[in-house]
Amino acid sequence: MPTYNNNVKNKLLVMYFIRALNTPLLGYQLEDYFVENVLIEIVELHTILDELNELDFVKKTIAFDRTYYTVTPKGIEALESLQSGLTETSRALINDYSVANRDRIINENNVLSSCKQSVDGTYDLTLTLLDNAKPILELKLDIADEEFAVKAAKNWAQCSNDVYAAIVNLLLND
Repeated sequence: MPTYNNNVKNKLLVMYFIRALNTPLLGYQLEDYFVENVLIEIVELHTILDELNELDFVKKTIAFDRTYYTVTPKGIEALESLQSGLTETSRALINDYSVANRDRIINENNVLSSCKQSVDGTYDLTLTLLDNAKPILELKLDIADEEFAVKAAKNWAQCSNDVYAAIVNLLLND
């Protein structure tokens, strides 16, 4: 097994982590894992992400005022040829984390809601469902009751996929 300095090893770990979760990740989701489990400081992690982005190993995408990270084909190629430099334990920990947290992370990343009070006193509620950081459904509602608007925004996370499926089914019916 080749030996790498910590900087190279940490870059490989970051790419391996993003690849293992196989979904665009937000910076704080990377921070949650790496600060707690790998003991990489937040500043160092973001420096690594910037360097990987500059090398075209990781793609940084901004959508809905959120920054998502994915591994590029070039990054996957580099990772496949160099990942033997990562310990079996490091890979197993990331794989276990991925299995345990992937669905939660996908739901966090793909379900957005915002509620703003407009000048006329009603509430503009925007409910968005994303797929790989791209909108597949966006509902805009003008609601008079604040309590209803807040409740709808909170419930969107649990029912967004069902709403999407119902709309698609209705649209595809003869």
